[in-house]
Amino acid sequence: MKRLSIACFLLPCAMALQAGDAMVPATEEIAEEIVVTGTRTAQLMLDSPVRVDVLNRQQLEQLHARELTEAVTTVPGINVRQVVGKDGQEAWLQGISANRVLVLVDGEPVSASTGSAVDLSQVSVGDIERVEIVKGATSVLYGSAAMGGVINIITAGLRPGLHYKLSADAGSYGGQNPSANVWDASRRRLNAAVSVGGEHWQTAFSLNGRFSDGFQQDPDAWPQQGADGHKINGEWQLAYRPDRNSRYRLRYEVYDQEQHTRLLGFTPPAQWNRLDKYDNAERHHLALGGEWQVGQNDWRLNAFVEQYRNESLPQGTFVREADFDTGKISSQWNSQLHAAHLLTLGVELFSEQLAQRKIEQDGTVVDELDGCSHA
Repeated sequence: MKRLSIACFLLPCAMALQAGDAMVPATEEIAEEIVVTGTRTAQLMLDSPVRVDVLNRQQLEQLHARELTEAVTTVPGINVRQVVGKDGQEAWLQGISANRVLVLVDGEPVSASTGSAVDLSQVSVGDIERVEIVKGATSVLYGSAAMGGVINIITAGLRPGLHYKLSADAGSYGGQNPSANVWDASRRRLNAAVSVGGEHWQTAFSLNGRFSDGFQQDPDAWPQQGADGHKINGEWQLAYRPDRNSRYRLRYEVYDQEQHTRLLGFTPPAQWNRLDKYDNAERHHLALGGEWQVGQNDWRLNAFVEQYRNESLPQGTFVREADFDTGKISSQWNSQLHAAHLLTLGVELFSEQLAQRKIEQDGTVVDELDGCSHA
């Protein structure tokens, strides 16, 4: 199944609220917060005509969040729910289902890894600078996928000099460890990042791995409440800034997942079945971008391609394979007409292709999108 869409947007004379117009006094720290999601342009939070909730780096560290799921649960209006049939979590915004909530990384959409919604547990917080959340319809800027709102993950920018960090932790579920050994480190995490650069060139690499042996209330019982396996995010960035008015960047991300859960499945009228469920995924994302500024005008050109592969054994009797390929080219031009007026013009060309197959135990392959099958 293929889909190609072209979107254009025009925001003329966008009136920005001044700090003095705010009805509630703000602290100096909040007044200096820069957001981009509400208008797709960098603005002070108090000047944004759209309300933007922000989780900054300090808050993420205080929460000890390992995945995006653990971070956004503290934001009012966000309801994180278990994905039906999968070991993952999706975000509902103010009662709007997750398939109408757009999840972005640096303004680029993340593949809908659970049918039509994004599994937030696949997004690590290893190199996140802040998370911006816009509640309510933002379809004018982001299309119909953002009818419920937008969650935009902003990664840490590249800086001159040498910077690095390394952290690791481990934990135990005690008596709920699958091994029944309370001293086993059944949950582990590794987070590493390094960046280096000079005045014009900067590069960075980050790695975030989450490993778990799962957990269950009774180690001798069949059902397993927590999946065992791993989720690993790796990212490489390269930036070139020839002068103060232009910048070019390259970003490559890879995600690898292997998850296994033991479940009890019910078959009417009164039969319980032991199910071994596997859910493996792999994502490759390559993005290119450039920014140029001339006087009061700036122009941005961005493009990305992404391949997402998912293999699952939902009932242990067949294999389901899904291939999701996306690509986008976008251009945006901003002109500061007045201190409180900004004109934004943009166009996007977006393409996506989905293929999904069901492989039976006898080798029969069924195309689940058009119903065709072959041995």
